[in-house]
Amino acid sequence: MSATAKLTVIAAGIAAVVLIAGTAVVTTSLMQTSQQRAVYVAPPSPPVASTTVQQARTDLAAAGVRVGANPAPQNSPSRSPFSDLRWRGSVAEVKVNGVWYELVAINNTKAADLVNFAKQNFGDPWQQRIAQNLPDLMEYMNSPLGDNVSLQLKKLDNGEAVALTAVPMTARNAVAIRRQAAGGSPFSGVRWNGIAPQVQVNGAWYDLVSLDGVPAEKIVQFAKDTYGDRELGDQILWQKRFSEDLGQVMSRMHHDMGETVSLQLRRLNGTEVVNFPNVALTEANRDSILAQRGAINPR
Repeated sequence: MSATAKLTVIAAGIAAVVLIAGTAVVTTSLMQTSQQRAVYVAPPSPPVASTTVQQARTDLAAAGVRVGANPAPQNSPSRSPFSDLRWRGSVAEVKVNGVWYELVAINNTKAADLVNFAKQNFGDPWQQRIAQNLPDLMEYMNSPLGDNVSLQLKKLDNGEAVALTAVPMTARNAVAIRRQAAGGSPFSGVRWNGIAPQVQVNGAWYDLVSLDGVPAEKIVQFAKDTYGDRELGDQILWQKRFSEDLGQVMSRMHHDMGETVSLQLRRLNGTEVVNFPNVALTEANRDSILAQRGAINPR
């Protein structure tokens, strides 16, 4: 009986050890399986809107335009149906497939309504907003743009109506328009000797004689006639437009600048004229001008 009892106790002990070990193995296996499942079934991180879109919406909200809660995903300020845009007063002229037209409507939205909306919500920079944030503006007007749009246009020479369908919204167009509207500049600084512009190129200051063969006097006179003498802080409006929005000024003169321009300049200490045939338009130059704006040269 004593031997039987001892065997029974030993057997029970062995069973308990086996049970505990088995439980540990099962538990470990379950934990590993759970961890593996957690890795494989974890949902992906939610998509984050691009900085460009976020910044555009911040700018629009700051300007008093209500930002839609669920914007159409295809809408982005980085696409456009036009490769360039310029202004004749409040009339938009757009370049499509290399040809300039007067813009009449986009889809079913009249160009005049778009202009009025931009003016009411943005004031003076309304032209820049239309050029750079067209999809967002159209969305807030309850006329969201898709991947393609229809355009109603007029030919500039005879006023003939032109209808284009399925015009693609492309990033390349937006880049081209931004360069003209926001603008790169061939100068890293602009200052004034009376009404004569002096420009900084490669770190040196010169009198501007001509740009792409257009005399500086002609550009200045056009800016004065177009923008007027209204004072803006320490600058006059036409001077501000010449300094900060040269691409728009030249475009309105029907002289579109490319990626580079030719400059004819005169040294300040004499009558020597120097030529720079391929001066790049860069946003860094324009940023430098903005940092120096208001500078007046006493000569």
